[in-house]
Amino acid sequence: MNIRIAVILLLSVFFISCDPVETGVRKEKPENLIPKKKMTQMLLDVHLIEGVRSGVRVLGDTVSVDTYYKSFYEKYNVTQAQYDSSFRYYSHYPREMMEMYSVVIDSLNLRDIQVVEQVRQYDAGKLEDANRKLDSLQGN
Repeated sequence: MNIRIAVILLLSVFFISCDPVETGVRKEKPENLIPKKKMTQMLLDVHLIEGVRSGVRVLGDTVSVDTYYKSFYEKYNVTQAQYDSSFRYYSHYPREMMEMYSVVIDSLNLRDIQVVEQVRQYDAGKLEDANRKLDSLQGN
């Protein structure tokens, strides 16, 4: 999780350094700009896909990254070109991008907490099962 935060901070420095408000250069909105709320959810999913890709390298999953992204574009009913142009647009507005990434980071942290809790509950259940089996073997 700390690496993710470091990457986001580095990106934020990059985005802030090219702030069009400070430079006076405004980027024209693409005709098919993805709304900010939808784009935020898409950014979250992109990071989840990239997380899966990292796990794929470790676990040897045979699903190609193209399959993940094909499903991603279908889920949101957008094309890769539309996503790319929207990402480029928002990249020119670092404050907006930082707002979106703030939500993405919070969402990823919440998911991390939920996964840790699920693992804890699973482990606790396994421990209880093992104790019951041990008790039954000991005749208690």
